[in-house]
Amino acid sequence: MVPEPYVRAQRPDQRVRAVSVLADSEALTDTLEKKGVWFRPAQKKKELFRKMTDDELRERLRDIAELVSGSRRELLERLHGKKADVITTWSKDRVETECQRLGLQVLEKKQDNVKNIRSALKLNRISKLSDEDLIYELAYRGLEAEDSREDSEKKLQAYLDGRLFD
Repeated sequence: MVPEPYVRAQRPDQRVRAVSVLADSEALTDTLEKKGVWFRPAQKKKELFRKMTDDELRERLRDIAELVSGSRRELLERLHGKKADVITTWSKDRVETECQRLGLQVLEKKQDNVKNIRSALKLNRISKLSDEDLIYELAYRGLEAEDSREDSEKKLQAYLDGRLFD
C-alpha cells in the first residue's frame, strides 16, 4: 500500500494521482511553520561562528574566559575547542601520568588533578604569547600591564580563572 500523498490505486492496473498532490499547495514544513508548530533546525555552531565578525568572536571568547588575540582561524579553533573537554574522560592513571609529565604535584582526587592540568595548560598558552599579544589581552579586558612580564601573565591568568574579582 502506498501512502496517501503519492498515488491512490483502486486496482493494480490503475494509478491515479492523489488529490493532495494535484492541488497547488506549499510545502508541509512551511505550513507548519506558519502555524507555529514546526521550526527550522537551528544552525550548527560552526556555521554560526563563521558568520560572526572578528570582534563578535573576541567578545564570545572573552565571555568564556579564553584568549582573544590571534588570527580569525585561531579564534575559531578556540571556540570549537572549548566544547571538547577530553581531559575529564581520561582515566585516573592517565591524569596522574599527565600531571607528572607537566611537573605538577599528583593529588588524591582526579578532579583536583584535572583542574591543575587545565590551569597549567592555560598558563603555558599565556607564556607563549608575544609581548604585543599579552598587552592586547590585558587591554581588551580593561587591565593595565604590570612592570614585569611575569606579573602581567599572573594578572591575566587570575582574570581568566575569575580570581581577580574575589
